[in-house]
Amino acid sequence: MPLLWLSLAFLAGTLLGDVLAFPRSGWLVLLVFALLLVLSRPLYRPFFRSLIPSRIIQFFNRFSGILLGGFPAFPLVLLFLSLGGYRYQYSQPDLQDPDFIASHTNIEEEIVVQGILVKPPEQRDTVISFLIEADQLHGREDANIVKVHGQVLAWAESGGSFQYGDRVAVRGMLEEPTEDEVFDYKGYLARQSIFAVFYAKRVSLIEPAIGGNPILRAIYALRENSHRMIYRLWPDPEASFG
Repeated sequence: MPLLWLSLAFLAGTLLGDVLAFPRSGWLVLLVFALLLVLSRPLYRPFFRSLIPSRIIQFFNRFSGILLGGFPAFPLVLLFLSLGGYRYQYSQPDLQDPDFIASHTNIEEEIVVQGILVKPPEQRDTVISFLIEADQLHGREDANIVKVHGQVLAWAESGGSFQYGDRVAVRGMLEEPTEDEVFDYKGYLARQSIFAVFYAKRVSLIEPAIGGNPILRAIYALRENSHRMIYRLWPDPEASFG
């Protein structure tokens, strides 16, 4: 079985997992069924070889390459297809989980969310975007802390000096991403595992660079130093090409 066909089957399963409203348990059942078919292949291979005419087997062996030893490799294709679908569904969060950050959106009151920056802030037009892995929240005046999980995309009109791995606190309105007929922004963010957006009135640094991956932190620091060097050596507009 060419690796290409198995890879395509896995990718097709990933796409189907995104398009079809098929639950994770359904993909798991299909995956187990396909695995049993693959393991029991020697038992029913003679049956299929006697059932399918030899001319058809030779035709597919010559032109499609998707047959293996005269036996249809459908179980292997099904196995990787279901594996792709299950992998996609497994990576999606449980939107019904009360501890998931998205379950706290649209409550129409200001809250404070704390978490770790999973990438450096980005300047976009007149606002700065912060991608935060949230771990707790509380009301503006409420001292009761609620443990949460999930990523939040926060926007603020201004911000201080922040970097990857910083622990920050943002205050503002936590909302669900919007969608309209022109652009499905909600679906766009969902494909990046972002299900909540935050219009922050304030972003505060709690502890600098305490989380994240040390390798990524070093890469981001190298990138920032490179940008500084480029702007020091060349003025705009030449520096913008760097």
